[in-house]
Amino acid sequence: MYSNNILNRSLADRISKCTDYIIYHLVLKKEKDKNKLQEKLDQKIQDCKDVAYTLRFKGKGKVFDPQWFRSVSWIVLYDGQILSALCEVGIIEKISNREYRILVDDKDVIDIKFSECKFIVDEPYAYKQIIEHSMLAKKEKVNANSEIELQNKVNLVIKKWDDEWKVVEPDYERKKWSNILKESINSNFSLESFIIKQDFIIDKPQAPELIDFSVPEPSYPKKHFLFGVSKEDKKLYDIKKKDWESKRNENKNENSDKLKEYENKLSLWKIKLDEFYSQQAERNQSTSDIFYSYEEGKDSESVSNYFKIILDAAFSKPFIKERLINFDTKSRIITVNAEIPLVDDVYDVKERKYIESNWTFKEKKYSLKELRQIYDSAIYQYILSLMHLIVKHDYQECVDEVSVNCWVNYLDKSLGVHKVKFIASVVIMAKDFNETNLELVDPKECFRRFKSISGNKLYEVCPIKPVHNLQTNDSRFIEAINVIHKLNEDTNLASMDWEEFEYLVRELFEKEYAPNGAKVKVTQSSKDGGVDVVVLDPDPIKGGKIIIQAKRYTNVVGVSAVRDLAGTIAHEGANKGIIVTTSHYGNDSYDFAKGKPITLINGSELLYLLERHGYKARIDVNDAKTDLKRKRSLSQRDS
Repeated sequence: MYSNNILNRSLADRISKCTDYIIYHLVLKKEKDKNKLQEKLDQKIQDCKDVAYTLRFKGKGKVFDPQWFRSVSWIVLYDGQILSALCEVGIIEKISNREYRILVDDKDVIDIKFSECKFIVDEPYAYKQIIEHSMLAKKEKVNANSEIELQNKVNLVIKKWDDEWKVVEPDYERKKWSNILKESINSNFSLESFIIKQDFIIDKPQAPELIDFSVPEPSYPKKHFLFGVSKEDKKLYDIKKKDWESKRNENKNENSDKLKEYENKLSLWKIKLDEFYSQQAERNQSTSDIFYSYEEGKDSESVSNYFKIILDAAFSKPFIKERLINFDTKSRIITVNAEIPLVDDVYDVKERKYIESNWTFKEKKYSLKELRQIYDSAIYQYILSLMHLIVKHDYQECVDEVSVNCWVNYLDKSLGVHKVKFIASVVIMAKDFNETNLELVDPKECFRRFKSISGNKLYEVCPIKPVHNLQTNDSRFIEAINVIHKLNEDTNLASMDWEEFEYLVRELFEKEYAPNGAKVKVTQSSKDGGVDVVVLDPDPIKGGKIIIQAKRYTNVVGVSAVRDLAGTIAHEGANKGIIVTTSHYGNDSYDFAKGKPITLINGSELLYLLERHGYKARIDVNDAKTDLKRKRSLSQRDS
């Protein structure tokens, strides 16, 4: 929600080296009279002491809030400056964004504390920070003269925005769930709307102010007309000359250090500048390529990628979910398999008011019936919006028919396991959908007007069979090859041919599932949509379709592979997904798979499964890497 950008920080090192309590404040930037300037600094200390004297009547250990502080503080200063000073010297202690604790209740102790405190003048606003509240569309640049003061100012703004957001949040969430279709009707995406034109916000380092060495060089002593230059004069001159040269070199070195520091900062700034605009240009070029490919190629991947960025840009949380898009060039049908939220994801606060008398919020919540009505209406709106956005933005007229299948990842409480099931499916002709006036329709009635399937109440999660589903006679299935009998204790699975490894995985899981009447199929290797092995288990309770992917890896399996499997499970209408690898997985992969119908089998677990069925093998990743490198080297030499 918030984005913070530190623009400049120049005083941290000097502050850390101070032995006294030094607090930086801006005191009339153009004040030239040193006496007046000192008077203002002394007055600031006195102001803070006066507030400290007032606070001490509360007593040591007492807690107060900024509102009470403002009521007792008559000093005409920004509150954050006084709070910052009192915290810095140990008069008070900040314990939360809204509360402070008084540490000192003795006047003499306060005097001693402030006797060690120095307010000094530095360049104005040495610390700067931009904060932004994306939901309120507010942005503010905060200036301060110390890190503590900056943080206090930022915290005050954030607190103010947070309180403001809490009041308007229920209305925002209500509109988000009830205006999905309206937002999609009003949206209009083009290549220009995706082109990023952001400015680099980090200020360029300022060139240092070099100290001009103005000390005149000592003049050589005058010669006496009879005796010349005396030894004493010559010795004194040598001392002065040496001292002058030392100071000149010191000045020169100091200026040189400043220039080197500036050049280093400037060099780093230029690197960040180049990286920023380079990455921006790459993203823009990638987006442009997607649009141009859609316009020129009309192949499956180009059309799918084009609509993917349209749909990704059109929706916000909680509808930023897994979406798998596939365009069939022959039938000119585009299929969108989209994960949808559950009724528990609906924001349940109907109204929130701020009670100023005790600084609390009072909430009123939706009833369960209201939440379910909001949910069902939102899902139907979402489905219509998916279809509308595709038909509306298909300016090349590639699509004749649109199919949308919506699935949920839910907890089946009768079994205590997570399942992935389709709950709504619809197919429409693009020309028919163009004749529909979406501004006046009832979303549910409009959905049922087309060729559609869903339960009467979506929130009840009634599984349905989608229009497009993988059957046992799927054209991707190929004849299996038996390889498992070749295994022995010397077989290194990590060095196997990757196709043989897929056949091995199929055989292994056939031995696991075939006794229960399941069929285990292997798919063709090229462009298989992320499917290597399919298990079709007829068991009515724990059975169904299981997707298995074989990863003969020598490095860690990335979380992206696990994410892809989740999308494939939905696309295939499967009950479960399994990844089998000769390697291992990272923590991010296990975190992503948690709570989803996904099983991760690593190398050691694979060896255990094989041994359970009477087969022994080994996995040596280092040997495999060496072997694969040798094979690549021979291949390159032969070519």
